[in-house]
Amino acid sequence: MNRLISVCLTLACAIFAALAPIGCETARPSAPVVSFDLEADADRVWAAVVEAAEAMDLMIARADPEARVITTEWQTYSAHLKYGACAGVLPDARLEMRHTIRVVPGDAGATLAFDSRFRMIRNTGAGPLTDCASSGAFEQRFMERTQRALR
Repeated sequence: MNRLISVCLTLACAIFAALAPIGCETARPSAPVVSFDLEADADRVWAAVVEAAEAMDLMIARADPEARVITTEWQTYSAHLKYGACAGVLPDARLEMRHTIRVVPGDAGATLAFDSRFRMIRNTGAGPLTDCASSGAFEQRFMERTQRALR
């Protein structure tokens, strides 16, 4: 009897180990980094980025002025903004975004780089989390706000 239990436990562990990596979330698409070159020094661009983040009501998780990096919290955005390219947005879904925004010093100015993530979550809890690609609209709008702040 103990041998039978041992064999069953070994078999159950092997099945669990084989299935565990599958998970329930959809695969994350690789998000390309979107960047813009600006003709201003990195310190001025950093100040403008902080101003743009505040103006766009981004929820800042971490701001590192030494590294010139802002990381935001996941936050909800309105579907009419079309920031994420989420196929088949459902009426009971909420759209969320999170960004890492970097100012990278260069020879003739600075580069503003975005690593943006977008996702759709059903409010009812039914169905998986869906990762979405960037439409480029958020990055473009943020860059334009940054340029305005540089003037």
